Amino acid sequence: MFGKSTDWRKIILPEEIALIKFWADLTGARDMPQRADFVVEDIWRWLPWLHLVQPMNNGTDFKYLIFSNRYSSQQTHERTGRVVSEWPDEQKTKALSSYKAVLKHRRPLYLAIPERYDKDTQVYSRVFLPFGTGNTVEHILVMLTERKNPGEMHVPAIAIEAADINALWT
Repeated sequence: MFGKSTDWRKIILPEEIALIKFWADLTGARDMPQRADFVVEDIWRWLPWLHLVQPMNNGTDFKYLIFSNRYSSQQTHERTGRVVSEWPDEQKTKALSSYKAVLKHRRPLYLAIPERYDKDTQVYSRVFLPFGTGNTVEHILVMLTERKNPGEMHVPAIAIEAADINALWT
């Protein structure tokens, strides 16, 4: 679906691009930055939309170290400190699939899918950014952004290649 001709700037929102650039700047010549490379003040502008996730049990489960307060008020359960395996099956399957893809590719991942809540359908886009040492993803920073128009888009999970990342702001 997306190849070398994809203009990600038409898909990814400006704040998402800014967060990806922040990640890329931290990365430098490495495959990914380490979690210790930033402090909370560095990500303050995005904090209401961020989750910090830690892989557990060799990537078979994931724990939310931080679950965004912007969206936690819309949830029926507090998810900070909880693991994905405790979620309802449909939500669990989607989350595990995305997080496992980040572990596999060790690259930023982007997706936007329609989701049904009660009687409404909403599209959220997600940017997944890996943090770790060497080839091991130790944390995943996730930006969750509500798209204003539910019919706006549907982008399956796609790993964003390095050349595409650099093209976001050039």
